[in-house]
Order: sequence, then C-alpha cells, then structure tokens
Amino acid sequence: KLVRTENKIYLGQVRAKKKQGLGVTIYKEGRIYEGSYVDNEKSGMGCEVYANGNLYIGQYHQNKKHGRGTFFWFSLCDNSATKDPHRKVEQYE
Repeated sequence: KLVRTENKIYLGQVRAKKKQGLGVTIYKEGRIYEGSYVDNEKSGMGCEVYANGNLYIGQYHQNKKHGRGTFFWFSLCDNSATKDPHRKVEQYE
C-alpha cells in the first residue's frame, strides 16, 4: 500500500491502517528508512540512509535505534600532498 502525507511517503504492508511488516519510508528532507514496522513504529531490523549519506543498519525498537547495529559516517577528505579527494568512512558498531 502507498501512503502519502505532507512530510513523507510510505510504501509497504499495512494492517488496521497502521504500518505493519516490511516497508519503505521516504522523508521530505531526503532520509530513507527500509525495514520492519510494528504498530506504526520502526521495530526489528532496518536500514536508514540519511540525506548527507550517513547510514545505519541494525535493530530498532519503538522508532529508536536499539540493540545491535552499525552506524557509518562518510566524509570527503582532501589529501593535501596529492590534492586527491577521497571518501573517509568511519563506523561505530
């Protein structure tokens, strides 16, 4: 089912007019969540990509990151010796 609101679009399973099961939510500011929902809340395994490119893969409970997961920060670095820009990845597990 496709559900649109002012700030987001949801595509996924719905039961009793609530997000229930697997789905994808695309937020107006550019963030995307794909994963499990229980009673309209992120719950279980999911993946969230932020507008700046950062990424979280892991568990959620009641719309919050909870349990095991990994957060990845991506930043553009400039090697002043070679003037070669590259991406730097940091992660927290």
